[in-house]
Amino acid sequence: PYIHALNADISAIEEKLASCLPPSKLTLVFAGISVLMAHILTTNTRHIREFNRAGNAKMLRNILALQQNLSNIALPEEGGLDAARKFYELYDLGVDGILRHISEHGAEFSFDVYRRMVGFVYSGSGQGAALSEGRANSLMEASQSDQYEAHIRQLQKLVEKPPIPSRS
Repeated sequence: PYIHALNADISAIEEKLASCLPPSKLTLVFAGISVLMAHILTTNTRHIREFNRAGNAKMLRNILALQQNLSNIALPEEGGLDAARKFYELYDLGVDGILRHISEHGAEFSFDVYRRMVGFVYSGSGQGAALSEGRANSLMEASQSDQYEAHIRQLQKLVEKPPIPSRS
């Protein structure tokens, strides 16, 4: 419901501004909005308490809806929301896939943002809250906690590595 309302508000604002601003000025008003939205969708993940496949699928649908609406507002192709889409697509790779992706393509996000995604993957198994808070309630959780900590250490090493040079 919030994305639908946001899209409606953006469209209404664009419609009103289009009647009183030339296209070049209208582009200035909306320039960078997709980059801002992507930043909000990736860095504010700390406010998400629980996350699973259904939530991830919903986030991807919401990002697509935002992209489609912004493409209706004659904006130059910014691709800002592509970063948010890539971030949420990492969830489906699992932790090992995320780590492999970073080692092959370099870090596109901060350590904290990746750490939250790793936590989301773990929370999909029902263990995320206890693991990310550093407490374990059972032997199985303790084992997963060790695994989680190992993944976080590996993530930190990968993100701190210098960027992979591009092959131009």
